[in-house]
Order: sequence, then structure tokens, then C-alpha cells
Amino acid sequence: MNADPSGYLAGFPHLAEPTSEMLSCRGDALYIEGVDVVALADRVATPFFLFSATQIDRNIAALRDSFRQFHPVPPPTKGRPW
Repeated sequence: MNADPSGYLAGFPHLAEPTSEMLSCRGDALYIEGVDVVALADRVATPFFLFSATQIDRNIAALRDSFRQFHPVPPPTKGRPW
């Protein structure tokens, strides 16, 4: 099934892919940035949301870079330009 049948997102770059340092499996356990998710679920109320600060930073950088190709950032100016 095509998630984007209109083709609207075809030219938009994808967000940064998670790397093996951020998301990994060891045996039967899932780890996010070295944190055992099952062990964490034993300590906090479930369901819960677990976010990777590293992945969020990478996604923001990817989005910022994608916008720069259409809207370049002007060089800084001294004082007020008006």
C-alpha cells in the first residue's frame, strides 16, 4: 500500500534513519540508546513514551537542512538591517 498516493512527499527528504547505536537488540531485549526497554517498563507505569534525544536532534537537523535548499538562511548582519 502506498502511504503517499498523491506523490506529494516524493521530493521531500526522509527524516534521519535511526542508527544501531540508538536502536538495537541484544538477545530478546530491545535497547534504545543503551537503555533496556523491558527493564525500564518494569520500573515505570506502562504504557509510556520513550524518546531518543539524539534521534530528535538528528530529525531537526534533517528538517532544517531540507528547508535550507528552498529557503537559504541569509548571512548575519551587524545591527538592524532597516
